Parts: sequence; C-alpha cells; structure tokens
Amino acid sequence: MIARDEELLDAAVEAGCHGLFIGFETFSSPNLKKLGKPDNWRQRFFQICSALHRKKVAIWGGFVFGLDTDTVEGLRETVKLAAEAELEFAQFSKLTPLPGTAQWKQFVAEDRIVENDWSKFNFQNTVYRPTDELDRVVRDAWREFYRPKKVAKRLIRHWVPLTKGNLVGWARNVGISRILRQYKRYEDSVRDTSQPLSVFEQMQQQDSLD
Repeated sequence: MIARDEELLDAAVEAGCHGLFIGFETFSSPNLKKLGKPDNWRQRFFQICSALHRKKVAIWGGFVFGLDTDTVEGLRETVKLAAEAELEFAQFSKLTPLPGTAQWKQFVAEDRIVENDWSKFNFQNTVYRPTDELDRVVRDAWREFYRPKKVAKRLIRHWVPLTKGNLVGWARNVGISRILRQYKRYEDSVRDTSQPLSVFEQMQQQDSLD
C-alpha cells in the first residue's frame, strides 16, 4: 500500500499524483477475511487516509454493499466512517459476482443469479438475489455521503479558495449531489405513500430529531 511507504508516496506526489482511488470495500468484521482485509482494517483505514491527506493527495474511496453478512446498520456505519476520514469522494457499489470468480460459482450453485446480460454487471445493478433491500441501501448511502451540508463541509475543508487546480473536486461533489437530489424529487413525486421508509431512511429521520 503506497500510503505506508513514505518514500514511494513522496515520489508519486513529486511525479504529479494528486488523487488515488482505493478499494476499502467494507468494515464489517465477518467480511474482512473474505475480502483480504486485516482484522485491524478500521484502524488501518484511518492511518491510510491521514498519510495521504498529509501529502495533499485526494482519496476516492470504494465500498461494496451486499455481502450476505452485511447489516443496514453496518452499512450506514460505513458511510459515517467515510465522512469521518474526510474522504473527498466515495463510491458505493453493489456486490457483483463476476463470471469465473468464487463468488459467481457460489451464487450459481445457490441459484441466486438473476441477470444474464453482462452489460448489467457494472457494480450498480443488482444481478443476484440479495438477502436484504440492497437497492435502497446503496441509493441511500450515496445520498447520505453527498448530502448538501456534507458536500459543503468537504469543499470548505479541501478546496477553498476555488482555483483551476481544484475545480474537478468541486464539480464532482456538486454534480453528484445535484443529480441525487433531482432523482430524489422524482422518486418522491411517484412514490407510493403507503410504502414504508427503508431502515436507512428511518435512521436518517431519527438523526434529524436528535
């Protein structure tokens, strides 16, 4: 990991590295070993982020939702940790069992693959039969991380004043937040009012009352 090799990190920064995409994947203890993460992954996560931020390297963190042992509470904690680590960007992907992988073979054996169009295997479509309300949880995670107030805090923390060099950071955060808000308005306009809130939405609602 480049963040733990200061000499390599300094060389990367000197060569013009301003940002990195890192697949942090999960913080759920039952899933760490399966995804090749150490037991102290949460502590290591903050160490990595601190090391990169000290060198002014922006972080786009990648997280995976939908493992069988995931819980809604655990996934919401993932979004919270991403914000606490002051990530500049975050991507929340659905578990995608790519053909030929061990995960694919497991889901085929369990008759859980529900999609045969390979173009849908893009980490944002649900292509297998999950064990929870995966679509809504992933959608809510994007909305939580890119809420206007949180976007504003990131912009002030990392990219003030606005310059040509940090314009991309502004554009990505503001653009993603705007798209999510527009889609939320559309969903609200067609939503069946008898449909219950997701667990994630209930937690957000409770937070606003506390």
